[in-house]
Amino acid sequence: MSEGLNQYVVYRLKRALRETRTRRHQSYQYLQKYQMEVISDLYDQIYLSEFDPSLSPLQLRRQLEKELPADSAGETLEISDVLAITRYGITSAYYVDPDKLVSLTGFFHVPSSRELLTPETTDFQIEGRPGTWLVAEDIWIDGNHFFLMQNQYFGRKAACAVLDSRGHPAAEDTTNGFSDAVIKQIREYIHGQKSENMNAVPDEPPELEPIQVSDIDEMSEPPTASGNESARIGVVGSIVEQIDSKPKNAADKKLDANKTEFEKTDIASDKGKRKKKQRHGKIPLRYRSSVLERLRRYQTKLAEERRKKE
Repeated sequence: MSEGLNQYVVYRLKRALRETRTRRHQSYQYLQKYQMEVISDLYDQIYLSEFDPSLSPLQLRRQLEKELPADSAGETLEISDVLAITRYGITSAYYVDPDKLVSLTGFFHVPSSRELLTPETTDFQIEGRPGTWLVAEDIWIDGNHFFLMQNQYFGRKAACAVLDSRGHPAAEDTTNGFSDAVIKQIREYIHGQKSENMNAVPDEPPELEPIQVSDIDEMSEPPTASGNESARIGVVGSIVEQIDSKPKNAADKKLDANKTEFEKTDIASDKGKRKKKQRHGKIPLRYRSSVLERLRRYQTKLAEERRKKE
């Protein structure tokens, strides 16, 4: 076995959490006595580095007990720390006990909606197989979680199934645990999953019909009315045309002269917008003057003119 990552990570209990105060510098036996879990949620990563895979976990521990690297968050390895060693892509976690390293199961607590299995799973039903199953052993390979499932009725008398965290078979049944042969099959399974994900063709969205210039012109036109509404708009339109074509008399000119500066500015701004938009074709609806608004202005002028004559 020569493929995969070789590194180690040192984890230390979080100081900000109240529940870690009674765990700090305690033996693993003490934690078991008071049913205290050792899970990654309670720990901070303080150092990560590559290492020589020929070193055993105990040799690496002795090396780190003398002095942690200068850029780590601690001076030396301490009791209650967790040493996670990845050798050739296979990760194992160890609790630093006073006189030994205790192998941990379920330290990497990574809940996910896609995961069906955890190290504590029992009464699991495997598709196509009778009975219920429990997790006998778990392992991390190349960042993926795998489980050795034992039948709860037959126990060690029957072969164990090998599943990924979603409950899918990842290797042939085995009676030898996570042997080299099983790990090889698991790696082939991982490679196959990656290939499937890379070759998967995403669903293409439906093709959109290209928009023609004529369609744009039609969309820019106001909606066509029918019946009485069409007749009413036609009458209003003819009145406005008469208003626009009617020559201005002295009273109209006087009204124009008495317009406030604000009205003049507003009209000039509106004309500027319409002129700018006309460079690219028809004026959008939002810049067109309302027919009814123009009629209302004309009626206001007539009312003012009558009041002055009276």
